[in-house]
Amino acid sequence: MKFFKSVLFLLVTFIAGVFITLPVVSATDDEEQTVLQYNDFNYIINDDDNTITITKYLGEEISPIIPNEIDGKQVTVIGQSAFERNLKIKTVTIPTGVIVISSQAFIFCENLEEISLSETVNEIGSNAFLACTNLKSITIPENVKTIDYGTFSYCTNLK
Repeated sequence: MKFFKSVLFLLVTFIAGVFITLPVVSATDDEEQTVLQYNDFNYIINDDDNTITITKYLGEEISPIIPNEIDGKQVTVIGQSAFERNLKIKTVTIPTGVIVISSQAFIFCENLEEISLSETVNEIGSNAFLACTNLKSITIPENVKTIDYGTFSYCTNLK
């Protein structure tokens, strides 16, 4: 009987240990968004409101034209790291309809000199333009309510 209790204790302990160490998986972990391409841009369709987030710029233009809509859907977000370390771009215009410039969207774009934001932008994420060392000019529209930490850190030529 003592042996049986010992085996039972070990078995219960083992099973409990397995369940304790199993990762918790939510339904959203299994749902990956499909990355689509339009010209030189990768993008995703936002499930919550059927709008577009630009996820990556693939081109080499010095003044890329960010679309304000793709397939009839409004572009509302420039995604995290979408232009990260792009050394080609010098100027960028954020089109009407874009509401959010996500964190690190233009981080380390060292040759970026000028940014034009549309009046619809209301949030600029953390480190969005960090280390854009040649950035000289940006006009922040009145509509912008949030400029997160480090947004213009190390923009040494910004006036």
